[in-house]
Amino acid sequence: MRAELELDGWRARVPVGPGEPNGPLVLESPVAAGEAVLELTASLDLAAEAGPDGHELLALLGAWHACAPTCRLTRAGLLVALTELPAGELCTVDLGDSLWSLPDDAPRPRCLCGEPGCPGEARGFGELLRAERQSRLAAGRALPWLVARELATREAELIFLGEEAGQSEYRDADTVVLPAPLEATVSYGHGTAEGPAALLEASNFVELYDEETEQEFAGRVHTLPFPVLPPDAGDAVEALRRCALGPLRDGKLLLVLGGEHSLSPGPIAAAAACYPGLGVLHLDAHLDLRAEYEGTPYSHASAMRRVVDDLGLPVVSVGIRSFSAAEARLVKERGYRPFYAHACDDAGDWIAAAIDRLPAQVYLTLDLDVLDPAELPGTGTPEPGGLRYREVLALLRALFAARQVVGADLVELAPIPGSSVSQFLAARLAEKIVAYRRLSGQQG
Repeated sequence: MRAELELDGWRARVPVGPGEPNGPLVLESPVAAGEAVLELTASLDLAAEAGPDGHELLALLGAWHACAPTCRLTRAGLLVALTELPAGELCTVDLGDSLWSLPDDAPRPRCLCGEPGCPGEARGFGELLRAERQSRLAAGRALPWLVARELATREAELIFLGEEAGQSEYRDADTVVLPAPLEATVSYGHGTAEGPAALLEASNFVELYDEETEQEFAGRVHTLPFPVLPPDAGDAVEALRRCALGPLRDGKLLLVLGGEHSLSPGPIAAAAACYPGLGVLHLDAHLDLRAEYEGTPYSHASAMRRVVDDLGLPVVSVGIRSFSAAEARLVKERGYRPFYAHACDDAGDWIAAAIDRLPAQVYLTLDLDVLDPAELPGTGTPEPGGLRYREVLALLRALFAARQVVGADLVELAPIPGSSVSQFLAARLAEKIVAYRRLSGQQG
């Protein structure tokens, strides 16, 4: 029994199976052009290069993974093609965490382990009951790419701007709304997991005529259901990257509703893959440039560090008024030039200066604590001295007039029980983003 691996164009083989050593890899020969291979990107996360549904061929990896549990190859960046589908005395109980389904004509390896809960033969994630799928996702058992696949099996229960605006068919929509109820690394106030639902519910009460742009809201928005995100922030970011890729590839304006700020590198990475040369406009009270915070590099306090270091994208930060000494040193060492809140004066010259630093295509990440807490108190880490609502609108309108905005997120909404002020303001900002994009005539 063996698995064949391709790494940087070279074929390698590794023995797998009961009683066989797992590794080391042995280089054999270059892989012939056009050979069918599967791409392994992270945590045994595969996307097949052939077939009507790329993930159908994951059955091959699932069977291999089951018989080589100590050779997980996580985050290895390999290309995998398997020969001789393993069968026999293999435990297949965890295949449902690694693949969506088995091809109809693939043999199903049977399990003779006798462990409680073992299904007896290989089953894909898609064959599980919905409650079981969502339980595995919420527990972090299933691979992150399965979040996006599971999402496609459901309809949205909450719709942006409500039933009056209506839910457009995906193919007809120019805007796709992705709720992202992530709350994994909050360090002060809590409640960001409730932010997307509160914003969507508040949007039911936003008038469908925009007084500033003199546009009647004409639908063309498709709201996705809530993804079931894994508890690990890094896995959640990867899951959201997968969820964001489809709408961005289809030229939709992606609007992500958070959720804590640690989620942003996921959709930003997806946007960067679709739009080379992308820049990021970052509205926030905080720099979010810590290498890590409270033991994780995927903290909300590290979101922009992931963007500049891991994705290599230019970031223009606006509204900043709170950061650590280490972040201040980093800003000076690297020559970053944030627009501090105290310098965003009434004259508005800072708006044109900020936009001038951005490339032609932009992703907007808007942490709601950029606003003064007198206007939006419901956020995880409120900071006094923030921008006013009208100042943010002036910046956004100028941005859409001058640049192509391909995606955006509104993050760090933490609703206050008994008050609707924060979520309603956030819903109005979301509506303005859609209105300004349409006013500009931008398409994907």
